Amino acid sequence: VGCLDPFAKVAGRGIRKLRDAGIEVTVGVLEDKCLELNRRFMTFQTCRRPYVSLKWAESADGFIDRLRADGCGERPYRFSSDYTQMLTHRYRAAHQAVLVGTGTALADDPALTNRLWPGPSPLRLVLDRRGRLPHDLKLFDGSAPTRVYVDSKTAAPDYAGRPGVTCVPVDFDGGMVLKEVMNDLYALSVQTLLVEGGKQLLDSFISDGLWDEIRIEQTDVFLNEGVPAPVRPRGRVELSESDGHKLIRIWSPVRHFVP
Repeated sequence: VGCLDPFAKVAGRGIRKLRDAGIEVTVGVLEDKCLELNRRFMTFQTCRRPYVSLKWAESADGFIDRLRADGCGERPYRFSSDYTQMLTHRYRAAHQAVLVGTGTALADDPALTNRLWPGPSPLRLVLDRRGRLPHDLKLFDGSAPTRVYVDSKTAAPDYAGRPGVTCVPVDFDGGMVLKEVMNDLYALSVQTLLVEGGKQLLDSFISDGLWDEIRIEQTDVFLNEGVPAPVRPRGRVELSESDGHKLIRIWSPVRHFVP
């Protein structure tokens, strides 16, 4: 047996039955590889939260977008090629939920669906403290379920009654809003979360230590100025290249899933 199952309802029972039947059982064979292979499930069971992946694209000089004025209608700078955009959708398809913040929802109006890769779209999540997002955003188009976290003191927003939209009240003033989101997703049995937000949201996950892996697409484009990319945290780094773009993956040095 490679590793024990941390799920409380079954943990060790199969091994115990085999041993009670007189069968010799060796536990811990290639344990590190088994834990790594099942890291999403292990993190969910041991940390009682989803396995969290952060994702962004950046220029060669470290910017994730050009400077855009609020409400100007200007689209975000597109770093991805057609091929790497398809890879982004494949990566999204590997997660049960995807999260953005208010700023990204307003500025980019993302659909957050899987259009370039087969499989169901993830549960769409958005933080909207003041309930100020307009009801005609793609997030509220009913093409996939959307869960919105609003401040518990905020009146019901305009989009509250739209099909597929669920509003969840949370406390934005206590400094624990991301923890409340994690608790909600754990209760929903969401084991994997992809964060595609802007700098502020990404920085919050990094500073709170709520991340397990990071995927960065870096192009050879220089913006010279813009929105700075999050500071990369310490971790094991893997480098690859696709369609002329550098793909950087950072794995958290904290192995949350180790029993």
